[in-house]
Amino acid sequence: ETSYGLWSEVYSWATTSGSYTFANAGSPGYNGTGGEKEPVVNVNWRDCIVWCNAYTEYYNLTNDPDLTPVYWTNSGFTTLIKESTNNSSVDTTPGSEDNPYINWNANGYRLPTEAEWEYAARYIDGTNWTPFIYASGATADYTNATATGEVAWYSESKTHEVGTKRGNALGLYDMSGNVYEWCWDWWYYSLTSDPETDPRGPATGSTRIVRGGDWGDPGGLQVGGRYGSNSPCYWYERWGFRIARK
Repeated sequence: ETSYGLWSEVYSWATTSGSYTFANAGSPGYNGTGGEKEPVVNVNWRDCIVWCNAYTEYYNLTNDPDLTPVYWTNSGFTTLIKESTNNSSVDTTPGSEDNPYINWNANGYRLPTEAEWEYAARYIDGTNWTPFIYASGATADYTNATATGEVAWYSESKTHEVGTKRGNALGLYDMSGNVYEWCWDWWYYSLTSDPETDPRGPATGSTRIVRGGDWGDPGGLQVGGRYGSNSPCYWYERWGFRIARK
């Protein structure tokens, strides 16, 4: 999960030197230590994709070779998405903050698709997969408090520092619990694919998907759990995100 420290470092550069504008400044977790290692929360979906572009550009200042940004306002990929708002109306116009043009061949930072998220959460060895009703990396289903507690922060009233529970088979932490994580996809009602395929969801919609459960939601910890009633303008102390790149 993206820590508040990393979020804040990139956000500060983006808003002072990078010509970026965000709807929300983000918060260092919820009701925890309030430190930089807490997951960033109170960011909407739009903030996340704009931040991913900013992080790509920020990374390029000190690293070679450069990464290519992912989210654009035009099909020619010449003008970056650099602004997010809390406008309550969802704009599905191609190139808007809610429906940007995507360079899927780019190697910059982006939100994972829902299928990528589930693949990473369920992976064991490429042949075996974590059952839908388990937390990611757990050895028993989510109702088993001992097995679930080894991999996930849950049934509390606060967030915790990222990466402090046991990771899953891919070495990824907090795929279940702590905070829900924004994914790329528009909400749709059923996943018909198995975890070895990579759909990108419908082309348009009105709400975006979060996965993984949070600090107060045991049922949401299941790797097969899906929650999609979230306008891209919404922000909440239960929602954060993680990033992916090629």
